[in-house]
Amino acid sequence: MVMLAVYQLYQEVQYSKLENNKFSHVTTTPDEEETSLFTVVFQFPPHLLYGAKPLSPAYLSSQGRTDVSIVLGVPTLDEGTDSHLRATLYNLIENMSAEDQRDTLIVVYIGEEDETIIEPIVQQIEENFAEHLKSGLIDIVVPEESYYYPFLQEDLSKLSKQNVDLAYLMAYAHAKGQFYVQLTDAVLPKPNFVRHMRKFALVRLALNNPFQPTWFLLDFFPNEVAGKLFKGEELPYLITYLHVFYKDILWTSLIENFITSTLCHKGAEECLLQMTTYWQTYDIPLFQRFGNVTLSEKLRLLSSKT
Repeated sequence: MVMLAVYQLYQEVQYSKLENNKFSHVTTTPDEEETSLFTVVFQFPPHLLYGAKPLSPAYLSSQGRTDVSIVLGVPTLDEGTDSHLRATLYNLIENMSAEDQRDTLIVVYIGEEDETIIEPIVQQIEENFAEHLKSGLIDIVVPEESYYYPFLQEDLSKLSKQNVDLAYLMAYAHAKGQFYVQLTDAVLPKPNFVRHMRKFALVRLALNNPFQPTWFLLDFFPNEVAGKLFKGEELPYLITYLHVFYKDILWTSLIENFITSTLCHKGAEECLLQMTTYWQTYDIPLFQRFGNVTLSEKLRLLSSKT
């Protein structure tokens, strides 16, 4: 009941066209009649309580695609990894069928304040993925500086900023598809990974027993930030939790704490025993990291079809 009450406090920002774009060279913003839904989470941090500006994107490139099966969230979490981002987007798209591409949305979240960092990343995506921006397969979103300002006054650790970034990305993406998959900007997917994830999630939904706890998370890349699939309609609960407990807690630990404190209403020991019910793992990993390999090795991985 408490979580339901919190959820009812969530607000919806009406469809609106972004004005006064700070990046003059960007041309892939929606047309005059086209709009984009951005759902505001209940704002526990004090600076988010007054108006929607801190949660409205500073820049948004979108064709307004919604009602897809899978939304893939790809944040730029590490400095200097824009080349990783390009390789990741290339591989995500290459390993989807044409049908999967029509039923998927990739949201690239650029979690930076410095325009000298943001602009080259946006330009790079525009130059390399113009076709997919135009088709609506890729959205790009950049938060307002005011979203970060009070957080940064606290000298955020890398872990804390990651949680703040993921909360914003989920808030933007959760209403756009049935399932949301958290990725990072340095992963390689297996062929037809979207099809495998969608099928596994739909089967798990069909097998739900109304008299037993249902799953909250499907894991396609264990022990990593990436590869975590959630039901889009349930993400607001986790977003709220991230905004409350973002400080210096590992992302996967936050999810485990969320499950034990809000979903499992038994003792701590019994909740841990039931964790595999709430947090289910796919038979084989559908992703692998490549952020720590050399450029030549990345190119070899890009060209391989294993």
